Amino acid sequence: SGADGRIGHVEVFAAAERVAALARFEELRGHAGGALRRNLAARTADAVAAALTAGDADAVMALSADEVHWLDQRRLLSVPPEVRWSELIDSIVDAGPPAWTLVPLAVRDEHLSMSRAVLDFDGLLVEFLCVLGVDDSGRATRVGAFDVDDLAGAEALLNEWWLATLAPAHRDVFEC
Repeated sequence: SGADGRIGHVEVFAAAERVAALARFEELRGHAGGALRRNLAARTADAVAAALTAGDADAVMALSADEVHWLDQRRLLSVPPEVRWSELIDSIVDAGPPAWTLVPLAVRDEHLSMSRAVLDFDGLLVEFLCVLGVDDSGRATRVGAFDVDDLAGAEALLNEWWLATLAPAHRDVFEC
């Protein structure tokens, strides 16, 4: 917006260009100095990313509940559901811990966040959308992974998990 508070610029994207629209939003938001609220789940995601970058599987497990529900919807690099969370973390660290970059995209209350994750394994980049749910102590309880072009799927999971936490009277208001 302009100095007078009026809209000074508008950009329109087709529904199929959702990822490009979000990237442009992030770019513009950075110029405006705005930032997405960092809820408990987003802070846990940052701590997990830092621990993985440091190659510290024990720190990741300390940030995780005893059982972490893992849902991987990626088409190419998906992890089978029978792989335990601890095994997944160990395999990431054993591969030579990647540098992690997280771009927060959305939050729901204190317990849910969605980020775009970029893992850099010495020049080999792996990018995906990550939905994270945490308990009241900030320990990861569930994680969803989606291809970057499946923003609708990631948003649907984020909202499904969020709606499940609401009282039925409130749930009816937010369901579409």
